[in-house]
Order: sequence, then structure tokens, then C-alpha cells
Amino acid sequence: MLQMNAFSIENSNIEDIGQLVVAVTSSTPNQRHIGVGYRNCCGEPKLLHLAWHYDLRNDDFPNDYLWYDIPIDDVNKLHMSLFCEAVYRNNFSGIPYGFAIDDCELDSGTGGFNTKEKYAGMTCASFVVNLFHSQKLEFLNIDSFQHLPEDKTWQRQILQALQKYCPDSHFEYQKKRIGDGLVRLRPEFVAAARHLENPPHVYAEIREHSKQIVEQLAAFTKRRTSGT
Repeated sequence: MLQMNAFSIENSNIEDIGQLVVAVTSSTPNQRHIGVGYRNCCGEPKLLHLAWHYDLRNDDFPNDYLWYDIPIDDVNKLHMSLFCEAVYRNNFSGIPYGFAIDDCELDSGTGGFNTKEKYAGMTCASFVVNLFHSQKLEFLNIDSFQHLPEDKTWQRQILQALQKYCPDSHFEYQKKRIGDGLVRLRPEFVAAARHLENPPHVYAEIREHSKQIVEQLAAFTKRRTSGT
């Protein structure tokens, strides 16, 4: 199996990040977060990510992430970097948080958030998928994923945390969609699929690779927090 080639501040410098990377971090031992690292028009390394409900961020690239190269050509890397800036600029008020994959998207031209349902939204992982798929750079076969019982457990936990940040109507819509049985795109799945060559990838291909990312991230986080 191909080794996932992770970069971090332990073996590289943030200033050496290329034009476009996929980046993951861990907020708790069982919770990962994903975004896209890129160089803006001034050449500065930034991280575009959906942090939470209506909280789309375009941060200076932080030091607590692992990052992985993306196997696309330089022209498309530059295009995606410019598109990242457009997405942030055209969604300055943020993007709502939600669990369904099929009820919203990013506009292929402006990068603006388009919704098919009034109370739709994205997770950090589905945001990254939408970012690339909207530009015809499809790297993940979403139809190959199946709903798992643990998906619903996680979704309900996150929905409870979301409740105090959203109106009741948004909460109830998301609650109903979760009850229907929704596939969860985990950050490590998305990162593995975006890093591997010859996309689009199906669930069976990326499952073991995603475990590598979880292990790499756990080890990195342990060293960083323990100071070793």
C-alpha cells in the first residue's frame, strides 16, 4: 500500500508549502478537521476551511496541521488557488453547517454557496469535496460510500452542539435529514482521496489510506502537545 507522505513543521517549513495542498488537524483524539492550503495572489500560505456554522475562514496557514500534496498539474493548482480566494470573497458572511451531501453546492463560476434546500449546509469535509468537484476536478466517488450506524451517532452529537448556534428551523431540517440516514464524509477519507493519484477514488480504495492519516495525525499531535 502506498505510504501517505505527510508534511508538517517537523519536517518542513510553512513557507515552503507549494501552491496547493490538503491539510488536516485533530481537535480531539476522535475528531479530525480538514481544509485546503494554498498560496494567495500575494504568495502567502493560507488555509481555507469551514470551521463551523457560518464560519468560513481564510487563515494564515497554522502550525498544527499535517499537509499532503495534491496530484494535479500546476495550471490547475493555480486555478484552484484563485478559486479559493473567490470562494472566501463571495461567501464572506459564511456557509451554514449541515450534514447532507446532495442539497447544496458551490457555484462553479463565482464560488458562491448555492442551496437546493433552505436549511442545507456543509461539513468541513464536504466543503473540500465541493470546492474541487465544482471545478470538474472530481477525486471522490461519493456514490461508493454507504451510510454506517456510527455516522448517525456522530451526526447527532454534532447536531446537539450546533443547536445553540442555529435557528430551530435549521436544527429541525438537519435532524430530519440525519434520521433519513446520511453518508458521512470523514476528513481523513477526503484527505486520502485528494492525495492519491488517478482519481476519482471509491471508498474501498481509500479506507486503509485514511487509517494512515489518522495514525500520522495522532502521533504528530502527541509529539506537539507533549513537547517531544
